[in-house]
Amino acid sequence: MTISLKSTARMAGFMYLAASLTGAFNLLYVPSQLFVMDDPQATLAKIMSSEILFRQGIVGGVVSGVLFLALPVVLYSLLESFGRIWAGLMVAFAAVGVGMAFVGTQAYLGVLALVDGAGGPGDGPLALQVMDHIHAHHQAESVASIFWGLWLLPLGWLIVKSRAMPRFLGVLLLLGCTGYLANFLLPLLVPGYSATILPYLVVIPGAFGELGTCLWLLIFGLRNRPGEV
Repeated sequence: MTISLKSTARMAGFMYLAASLTGAFNLLYVPSQLFVMDDPQATLAKIMSSEILFRQGIVGGVVSGVLFLALPVVLYSLLESFGRIWAGLMVAFAAVGVGMAFVGTQAYLGVLALVDGAGGPGDGPLALQVMDHIHAHHQAESVASIFWGLWLLPLGWLIVKSRAMPRFLGVLLLLGCTGYLANFLLPLLVPGYSATILPYLVVIPGAFGELGTCLWLLIFGLRNRPGEV
């Protein structure tokens, strides 16, 4: 493997890690600190008292989105020789997912506009409007999750096919695709699904697959392509 290829693979690993961390900050940490989903007034009060954290979450989401636009392009350059159509689908699915995530970002910007004009956390109608925007963000992210799953399908298949990385990572990514799709489709089709432990279980293989892929790229790069030394 040439130094250039190894450097490109490690750059992809760094981008994957950075995108995942900033995305987790936006999607997991900030909501856990600020949102009380069954109490709009408490949510408004938390956002008003920690507005800088809310703004940082928005920035984290934007950074994550930009990185997730660039990451599949870099991966395309590494994997397209093993299947150009699959590599192209990987880029396309990720791009649509980022676009939907940015629709959710627009909803968060609407929250900021409402909070900036708020008289105080006790404003009940305003709190309901803020919660409507938060729900709109969640709905956009829910649709985006379809494509966060779909982009793992070609990526996982290319890893399995190419053996440029351990094949079990590709298998975990393929399972991750089914997990994302299950968590979008089953709540619509199976009443009570979201109240079970299954939504948490089905994402475990994909989480390990994405983390493993990220770290493997970052530490080891790719195995040699045919004809490379």
